[in-house]
Amino acid sequence: MSDEAAYVLKVIHDELRKQGEAVVGALELREDCVLAHQGNLVIQAEVLREAGDASSMAHCHVTARIVGSRGGSEPLDACVIGVASQRESALAKAGEKWVSNVSCCFFSLLHAKPVMQAAHFGGKDPWGVPDCHGFAGPLTGMFFEKAEAIGSLQGEGVFDCAAALAPPGIVHLAKVVLDAQGEKGWKRTVEIDGHEAVYEEERWNTKVAAPGRGIVTQYAMFHFADQQDVIEKRRRIDEAIEAFVLAFAELKDTDKSADILEKRGFDPGLANLVALMVPSACFRVIFGRSGLTFARDCVRVYKDGTNSVGKVMQEPIFARTMVLCGKFIPRGIVEAIKSLASLSAEMNAVNAALQGGSKLGDLQMLPSIFPDVGVSNAAMEKAFGLMKTFAKPAAAKGVEAKAKPWWKTW
Repeated sequence: MSDEAAYVLKVIHDELRKQGEAVVGALELREDCVLAHQGNLVIQAEVLREAGDASSMAHCHVTARIVGSRGGSEPLDACVIGVASQRESALAKAGEKWVSNVSCCFFSLLHAKPVMQAAHFGGKDPWGVPDCHGFAGPLTGMFFEKAEAIGSLQGEGVFDCAAALAPPGIVHLAKVVLDAQGEKGWKRTVEIDGHEAVYEEERWNTKVAAPGRGIVTQYAMFHFADQQDVIEKRRRIDEAIEAFVLAFAELKDTDKSADILEKRGFDPGLANLVALMVPSACFRVIFGRSGLTFARDCVRVYKDGTNSVGKVMQEPIFARTMVLCGKFIPRGIVEAIKSLASLSAEMNAVNAALQGGSKLGDLQMLPSIFPDVGVSNAAMEKAFGLMKTFAKPAAAKGVEAKAKPWWKTW
C-alpha cells in the first residue's frame, strides 16, 4: 500500500472518531485497513494517479466490506475525489468526503436506521433507489456559483435505474454524478460498486435547469435482502445475455441465437426478451454519443393483451446488456455488438429518418415496444396506438422517428 493510501486511511480513521463510538463503534487503524464497528466494517484505500493528473486532485477508491456472523457484503468500492491547492490537502478532502458522504450509508445499514447524514428509503421514495430499501447519503456539490441548484435536485430520481444496473448480489453501493452543462442540461453518470457497472446519460431528463457549471455527487447503499429471488434472476439474465451475444457472434441470426438459449435450459420468455432487448441496448451503446435523443420509456406488451409503459433503463435485461457490452468489447466481440445494433428497430427508424434528410442530432427516438411470446396482433396494434401519445411531442419538434411494425412477418 502506498504512503498516500495510508494517509487517506488515517484521515478516515480520525474523521470517524469524531462521529462518536455510539455511531462507529470501536475503531482500529492498521497498516492496510481501518476496522470499525467492532470489526464489522473493514475499510481499505487506493490512490490512483496517472500521467498528467494534477497533483491538486486526489482520485481515491475506498473499499468497505461488511463482515459478521449474520452475513455481510462483497467489497463495495466508492470513487471519491479530493481537490485542493496542495496534494496532502486533496488527499485529506477525499478521506473526509468518504466519511461524510459514503460511510453514513454503511453505518446506517449496520444500525438498521439512519445515522449521521443518511436518509432511509423504502422503494418508492423519490430520493432513493426505486424498488429497493436502503440509505442515501447527502447531496454535495462543487464549483457552483449558487448552492440553491443542489437542494432543488432532491427527489428528482437521481438513482433511477441503479437497481437494474446492479450485478448479482445482495448489497450494492451506488454513486451518481450530475454534471451541469448550461443549455445542454445535466449529464448523469451512475456507478454501481465502483466501476462494476457504469451508465452515462448525456441528457438527463429533469425539470431542474442546469447552471453553467457545477458537479453534484450522491451515494446510496441498497439491498435485495428482502427480494432473494432477484439475485438468482439477475444471475440468469447475465448468463442469458452473454450466451445470446456469443451465439450471435457465431450464427449471425437472432432467432437461432434465441433458440440456443432455450436448448440450454433458459426460460422461453427470458430468451424472447433477450432477443428483443439486446439489439436495442446495443444500439444505444453504439450511438450513445451521436447526438440522438433517446426515449426514456418503453412499452411492454403481455400475453393477456395488456400493456404498460415504464422507463427502459429500469428493465434489467436492457440495463445489464449496456453494462455487459463494455465487458464484451475487450473480448473481441465488438463486431457482434455492432451487428446486433444494426438489427434493432431503432436502427430501422434512424435509417429512414436519415434517408429523409434528417441529421442524427435532430432525432428524438420514440419508445421501443417489447412484446411477450405469443401476443396477439390486436395487442400489438393497441401498443402502436399508444405510441401516438409519444409521437406528438416529437413531431412538434419536427424530429419524429417512426419505427415500422418490425414484428409483422408479412
